[in-house]
Amino acid sequence: PDLSGLRAPFAYIPPMPALSAPSSAVALGAAPSAAGLGQLRASRQLALGSDIRGGVSSSLGDEAAAGIGICTAATSVLAGTAAVWAAKRALRQHRLARSSKKQVGRAAGAASAVAVAPKVAVGPGYDREAWLAAFKNVEEEECYTVACADLPKDLRGTYFRNSPSKFEIGTDKIMHPFDADGMVCAASFDGEGHMHFRNRFVRTPGFCEELVAGKMIYRNQFSCKPGGWAANAFDFRIKNLANTNVLSWGGRLLALWEGGKPFELDPTTLATVGENNLAGALKDGDQFTAHPRIDAAKQRLCGFQYQPNPVADETKLTFWEFGSKGFDLENKVVQTVPGFGFFHDFVVTPNYFVLSYAPTGLSFSALGWVVAGTKAMGQAIEFDKTKPARMLLIPRDGSAMTTIEVDTHFCFHFANGFEEGGRVVVDMVQAEDLELGNSFASDEPLWRSADFSKVPRSTLWRYELAPDGQWSRRQLSESPLEFPGIPPRLSGQRHRYAYCAAMGSKESVGPAQGLLCVDADDAAGASLWMPEPHQFLGEPIFVPRALGVGAEAPVREDDGYVVGILFDGRAGRSEVLVFDAAKVAAGPISRVPLRSQLPHGLHGCWSPGPVPSEAALQEAWSKSPLDLSAGR
Repeated sequence: PDLSGLRAPFAYIPPMPALSAPSSAVALGAAPSAAGLGQLRASRQLALGSDIRGGVSSSLGDEAAAGIGICTAATSVLAGTAAVWAAKRALRQHRLARSSKKQVGRAAGAASAVAVAPKVAVGPGYDREAWLAAFKNVEEEECYTVACADLPKDLRGTYFRNSPSKFEIGTDKIMHPFDADGMVCAASFDGEGHMHFRNRFVRTPGFCEELVAGKMIYRNQFSCKPGGWAANAFDFRIKNLANTNVLSWGGRLLALWEGGKPFELDPTTLATVGENNLAGALKDGDQFTAHPRIDAAKQRLCGFQYQPNPVADETKLTFWEFGSKGFDLENKVVQTVPGFGFFHDFVVTPNYFVLSYAPTGLSFSALGWVVAGTKAMGQAIEFDKTKPARMLLIPRDGSAMTTIEVDTHFCFHFANGFEEGGRVVVDMVQAEDLELGNSFASDEPLWRSADFSKVPRSTLWRYELAPDGQWSRRQLSESPLEFPGIPPRLSGQRHRYAYCAAMGSKESVGPAQGLLCVDADDAAGASLWMPEPHQFLGEPIFVPRALGVGAEAPVREDDGYVVGILFDGRAGRSEVLVFDAAKVAAGPISRVPLRSQLPHGLHGCWSPGPVPSEAALQEAWSKSPLDLSAGR
């Protein structure tokens, strides 16, 4: 997954449909005990010499918890579903052809001879114990400023990042990293040699409830609660983890998890405002992707959801487009595909939404164990290596989609998509198989028992897809990588460079460690920076230079910076690194130390513009409540 090495970020496995979902409010006490706080210790006042000034820290115990609604899912619909699904499988190909304009077989449809990109030389491997050291609870929420004289003056704005960060609740252990509650951190650069840092957990109702209880209350999508089948059987309640990504749009900041609705945060203090339905666009039962996309040409925010229906043997896809000033709904498209769809990311081109539909399905024998409480829903997903993947071209005007059979693969992340010469071009990270990790294989958490030799190799490929069903592909890089990103001004348009998290070994799969710039026009132009084996750089984010008044837009695509957070497993500390995007191999031009360590992260974003002063930020932090939902 992606937590710097585990194959992929969390993907939502929807609960089985419920016949009823009564809710009940649970009043939570305002002063949880120390045990109820999961033994979160008080904030430390650490010093890194004179570079870090002041700082206000708040214990998680300062929050007065809000009311929680618990949804009790009915499970009777499971009976008979397997038989229905099996009976409909024979019709799947017919329905797929009927729902598409074209469906072309792999052998007939592609000139799939591949020009394989040369490997980029990478390091010898990684320090496993150093990597494991990141899987510790974040026990402090802090706000402080770091002075760093070599920070670029045209680096102005805020880097936000989300990460699973709570791996123990009381004495209960989270067994799969995707099941840990989310924490957002912010690094604001003022262009005057200062970085203002702060971090806070997202106060979802489930987070607050378990914080007060001092134990796990909810089953997770990839692991169960302690207590075996007796504690988990027929319990399908889940909580919104808000742990995958963060979005800044229209003056609002949203923590994302594709199994539920976004949670809004205050952009300055990161205090939780509450669940957000995007100005009413999301209805009851809707979720929102953890990977929204920007149409840079139209300045639109695009998102989607997928809703598998095992009884009907189909998956409903919904796409939304929002205007540049916020969440005014500009367009909505709904399509249905046969079978069990499992999608994490997508791309937007001028005329299409594009998805990779892997050959996934549900194992109903495994679902029986899910109902019995001995397996999690994530373990019920099957990947059929004997069947092709399909690329879905879904017109943004709502007309019939095109389905194109391609090689067998699973894609968690796209770099970008655009249109050229009548074809849709998409760059994606793909693997030959799907591996979500088995948290039940050991009594230890998954990261302790993770065997990277069994993790599929992920590399970057370019697909060219024609509306008439023809396709071709070529490999952009043979180096194992993940988390591809491009300059945001080119989203949905032709790009040349993709900035990726590179793995530390050229011979085998391992955690993400370095930074690789892939050149789609010239494979030999790729450039790589790799840290020490005990250091791990997460997802890279491209940051455009802040332009002065009257300044011209950059001519070069790589005119800007790349920002990311590096974890040092030996020092037990993290740093924010800044690279010149045009000189990746030269290494970071700035390294800003943080007071303590952060876990391996997932995804983040950049928000340009002015940032609050140190004094204004400290004042807002000290006065802000830890949950703003009551004040909305």
